[in-house]
Amino acid sequence: MPTATELGTSHYLQQQRTVRRAQRLWRALDPYGLDREWAALGPALTQLVTDSQQQAAAPAQDYVFAVLAATEPPPARPASPAPLRSPAGPPTAAPCCR
Repeated sequence: MPTATELGTSHYLQQQRTVRRAQRLWRALDPYGLDREWAALGPALTQLVTDSQQQAAAPAQDYVFAVLAATEPPPARPASPAPLRSPAGPPTAAPCCR
């Protein structure tokens, strides 16, 4: 099993790749034609963020267990990730943007 440091570093690097992809999409938007541009690029940017949220959350349990395994003294029982879950689903547009 990877260490907490390895998992944390991997998570950080994945998030940086996501940020760079989002920046490229955002920079491609023409500020003078935002409605038109958003119609074209908005779905891709929204999907990128949605997918990245899932990718960021996926290794969380392994990270928590790695940290707990390195903790002295070890915890009495394993942590449950259930309270950290939130309802899944695609984001909806804000009322102003529908």
